[in-house]
Amino acid sequence: MSYRVIQWATGNVGRAAIEGVAAHPQLERVGGWVASDATAGRDAAQVALACPVFTIVGDSEAERDEWRKRARFQIAFYGSTRTYANVFELHGWPGTSEKLHDLQRKGDMQGMAETITDEMLEEWAVVATYDRLADQMRNKADGLFRTVTLTLLDEARRDVDLMRDTIRRLHQG
Repeated sequence: MSYRVIQWATGNVGRAAIEGVAAHPQLERVGGWVASDATAGRDAAQVALACPVFTIVGDSEAERDEWRKRARFQIAFYGSTRTYANVFELHGWPGTSEKLHDLQRKGDMQGMAETITDEMLEEWAVVATYDRLADQMRNKADGLFRTVTLTLLDEARRDVDLMRDTIRRLHQG
């Protein structure tokens, strides 16, 4: 069963809502309201859809395991903010944000990271070797959003040639 959705929010809230509706298999966006003449009549996908993407990237499984740990902490940190509760609920993980918030208040960072499951990582992160990163990002974004923000940590950001090559391959697709 799918639900038909009319989009009322605009601006940053509207962009987040459009992304959420587009990503949810049971929702169909059928209309929307805009606050600006500049966006009136335009396809929402052309106006708003951009997504930050967590990356778990490395040439070996050991490297990727380290980035999995870091991604768990990063997602847990964001998820501890109660405004993300709907994101977890949208994906079928109700109560996760509240649990993360409670663990954060207790200072249990390890417990927060352990709350982020492999299924959550699969949903929100791109897992790849460096040479497959562009293809995997394209696969994750296909049909959902046109613009990605790479969330790369430490070493991955330092290799300028590698990042240039990845971005070049993203644009080629």
